[in-house]
Amino acid sequence: ALLLYTLIQLASQRKLQYLGYALVVAGCGLFFAVFHGLGPEFLAPDNRWFWQHAGGISAFIAIIGSSLFFERILGDGGGVWFARLLRGCMAASALFLLLYCTGVLSTEVIVPLVSVFGLAPVVIAAPRLFARLKRADSISIAIVFGWTVLAVGNFITTGVLRGANAASPSGRVSTRIIR
Repeated sequence: ALLLYTLIQLASQRKLQYLGYALVVAGCGLFFAVFHGLGPEFLAPDNRWFWQHAGGISAFIAIIGSSLFFERILGDGGGVWFARLLRGCMAASALFLLLYCTGVLSTEVIVPLVSVFGLAPVVIAAPRLFARLKRADSISIAIVFGWTVLAVGNFITTGVLRGANAASPSGRVSTRIIR
């Protein structure tokens, strides 16, 4: 629903920040479809290559989207370095995505790249975001709240993937498969 709403906003207002946000939502949605096994089970179960690579693909899509979103939302006024850094992050992520999809880069290689470039847009945007927060800017408040919730979810998910957090509320790893 959020993706559809954002695409409608993009079509009606023709502002690139909606494209950026749609890419973030699509990337995160695809990642969680892979993470929970729903994508491979229900969407395209015969496309083994895609589902083996979808985690990395979704991460790079979300990084490109968040870079574009921050550039468009926070890029008003000031020097050109802000936009250049975010565009560089988008270009590098797009290149890594292409190299990953063509098999030049392996999953083992992209994991640290995603770790670094996944944080880059937020780190680049943080000074401008917090400067606008001091003025009680409503957009910045919403962005900080939303990205905080996303970051907490990402830390929990990373903990589950690395075995530091339990995969179920009871503390036991769930082996139940949804059919």
